[in-house]
Amino acid sequence: MGGPVISTARALHAWAGAILSALMIVLSLSGALLVWKEDYLRLTMPEARQPFEATPDNLAILANTAETKFGRENIRLIVFGTEHFGINKVYLHGEDFAYLDGEGNVLATWHGTARFEEWLFDLHHYLLAGRTGKLVAGAAGLSMAVLIIAGLIAFWPTRKAFRLGMAVRSLRRPHLLLSHRNIGIIFAVPAFLLILTGGAIVYYGPTKAILTVFDTPAPAPQPVARVEAQDWQAVFTAGQAAFPDADIRMGSWPSESRPAASVRMRRAPEWHPNGRTYLAAPLAQGEPTTTTNAQAAPLGERAYNAFYPLHAAKTGGIVYKLVVFMTGIALTALGLLGLISFVQRLLGMRPAPAIRRSTQSVTPPQGS
Repeated sequence: MGGPVISTARALHAWAGAILSALMIVLSLSGALLVWKEDYLRLTMPEARQPFEATPDNLAILANTAETKFGRENIRLIVFGTEHFGINKVYLHGEDFAYLDGEGNVLATWHGTARFEEWLFDLHHYLLAGRTGKLVAGAAGLSMAVLIIAGLIAFWPTRKAFRLGMAVRSLRRPHLLLSHRNIGIIFAVPAFLLILTGGAIVYYGPTKAILTVFDTPAPAPQPVARVEAQDWQAVFTAGQAAFPDADIRMGSWPSESRPAASVRMRRAPEWHPNGRTYLAAPLAQGEPTTTTNAQAAPLGERAYNAFYPLHAAKTGGIVYKLVVFMTGIALTALGLLGLISFVQRLLGMRPAPAIRRSTQSVTPPQGS
């Protein structure tokens, strides 16, 4: 690899990294903490530690109870609990939310980001700035993917001196850069995966267009025996009958944009925690109830459906969850170490001669 390429990669990595470091720290640390969101709720709410059996009967009771408490017209959807997590989350109109236990008792109500886990989610996905913040976060994530590539190019000339150590020996710039380089190399692959999947989720339109460019058209929703949209018992029973191997994960109330009650289910092969398999029961009398099988979707669409569980550690069990958490912490450390060393460089700080001698054989790329 030629000198100009290495020099350009170093300069890009240094300057772009310094500009993005604050966003990198915020997005990475909040993402690492969000991995443990359900565990946090289990720790702070005893009801979350109770199992919830998502049978059509239990779900119908819960949906009807929610309508009694909040009003049918005020509910957008409910994300149901599982055998490992006993809380049901109700999404209401006007950015209001509620937690219900398995019997429909209200555990908490709040608006917007009033709860810590909701504030953390909003910080990670929207930078507390709505759609604009979401687009900025997505752009920052994709820019960090470019930084990883530039960092790997800058690392190449010193690859023979690479050692696994990540601990920071001191705040001297060579030591900071050494730790920065080692952490970056060790976590390059999972970091690249998480960053790209995060960007793909934000810019879902272009991403799906790219992934599905060679796909055949998706199968049309299949009609089944009609059920009334207002009868949750019938809706949930029909969904379970259509896909006996599926877990019912969400129930959505009719709206102006989608005038149908719908059930969202997760079949065993699906990675997405809430699945992408549906039953829709339209309000209009002349329209049939239909089902959509996620496993029959084209390959590109199924690949896109895997991005969220990969990004949010919703698949792969505890091992993958730990990998995602540690990668988030590593990215946070990379941002901090890179920013401090960059500021030292701008201020003209020079390492003591003894430090230069001690790190001569493992000199990290300059300008990182």
